[in-house]
Amino acid sequence: MAFPYFAFLILLICVYANAQKACGVTSDNVPGPLIAADGYEYQLLVKGLSKPRGIVFDNQGHLLVVENGKGLSALTLKDEGPTGCVRVVTNQPIVEGRADQPLRFNHGIQLDIDSKRLFVSSKSALVSYDYNPTTAKVIGTNYTTWVEGMSGSDHTTRTLLLSKKAPGTILISRGSTGNMDWGATDKATGISNIRSFNVAPPFKKTKQYTEGTLIGMGLRNSIGMDEHPISGGIWSNENAADDIRRDKIDTHENVPGEEVNFHGYLNGTASPATGANYGYPYCASVWGLDAMFKDASKKTVAFPRKDKLQVGKQFFVGDVNGMLPTGQLPTKGLDTSVFTVMKKTGESDATCQDPKKFTPPRLTLPPHWAPIDMRFNSKGTVAYMTSHGSWNRDTPDGYQLFAIAWDDKGEPVPPPTSETAAVAILQNKNVKVCSLMNKGCIHPTGLAFSPTGKLYMASDNSGEIYVISRKDGKSVDSVDSAIIDVLGKKQYATKIPTPPVLRVRTESTWGVLWKMFGAL
Repeated sequence: MAFPYFAFLILLICVYANAQKACGVTSDNVPGPLIAADGYEYQLLVKGLSKPRGIVFDNQGHLLVVENGKGLSALTLKDEGPTGCVRVVTNQPIVEGRADQPLRFNHGIQLDIDSKRLFVSSKSALVSYDYNPTTAKVIGTNYTTWVEGMSGSDHTTRTLLLSKKAPGTILISRGSTGNMDWGATDKATGISNIRSFNVAPPFKKTKQYTEGTLIGMGLRNSIGMDEHPISGGIWSNENAADDIRRDKIDTHENVPGEEVNFHGYLNGTASPATGANYGYPYCASVWGLDAMFKDASKKTVAFPRKDKLQVGKQFFVGDVNGMLPTGQLPTKGLDTSVFTVMKKTGESDATCQDPKKFTPPRLTLPPHWAPIDMRFNSKGTVAYMTSHGSWNRDTPDGYQLFAIAWDDKGEPVPPPTSETAAVAILQNKNVKVCSLMNKGCIHPTGLAFSPTGKLYMASDNSGEIYVISRKDGKSVDSVDSAIIDVLGKKQYATKIPTPPVLRVRTESTWGVLWKMFGAL
């Protein structure tokens, strides 16, 4: 096994390079240079922030940052040109965070088209402030509560997306309250939903989250969302379930995959994807079918009943390391009809693959990458996404900024069966040392394009924001799908060796830590 891994490392050296720009700011947490894809370079813009999450630029070029639990801040920047550095001129608080809801902001942030209204979210509410982009300050201390009634534990981010194709419409993504949340089977609960709301002035009344228009359900924790700038299609990336087993075989290391999902349009274009059910908690996405596992007797086995499965399809989740024994019905009062059918021998996977019941992912990503944000470039030819990184794998993976090529019709270039859609753009030098609590790695979160076309990326655990640019002086925003395709072919030219046989794991000790230190 040593030689294939060594060959793969040599390939990485050929495809990626140390491309850190000397701009005077050095990391206190992340040792050594990061690895940037060929043609890209990066700099550390600012450090010492309090878990930066969502970021957005106003129309005067100020970078607004959600510092989880601390509040909102605004960075005034000086950009020294296409190949030059970006400097922080001032860093000032906009809104001080509060311990109580609804003003304990943790992730979501958006500005309306004229940058005069600032929308932010906590786990319980969506609020807005009047905002002055010239001074980068909110006007007064009053705020408007547009949506409430979405409190919950575990997955508490409430990602926001203001539509450009349907002005005055905002999307809010709400995750589950646990790893396997049967409340998600009933759309009336609002759990594991994406919903839209009218926030066009004037304000009339505060709405409950369940009053919003359903855009998608069966979405365990869809944190990244964006609207394709050409087609107007709504896309999200999904954090799939942890500790999955199949036929009592622990498959969590390589199954299931994360997802990229399509949700239709907000501009009036009809689509069967609008309001669709994406499967959670019944179904999860196929990945890692070549991997080998061990059963309870330590016998080496393949993924059970995989002959009719492939990447791009879903399978029935029957067991989650003892937390959900096969045959256990959801909470009384919720939708049990689908589950009852799926219990029947030979029908479970088929039901998950029935397009009349569930919508499969448009793309599948590696397991436990924890995708956090996604941002299309202005031409819609590339979608950049962040992987916060795995915690539910014995071998760490992710912890990177990656890109996926898109076509001019608003669709991903890779087919649904692809296992090579994600192309690494910026990653840690040694991902094997990364973990949930390790500050020595980037844990990418929010993304934003600057007015000059550079891409900004937050990293919450390390308390930093990075700037990604191009060595040739062209903007990152101008990169087309052909460049990503070339990088991808180089990256996947040598197939990563099949993972070794995995050990048996009887319980998830990481799950306890996850609840202690906060979810995505």
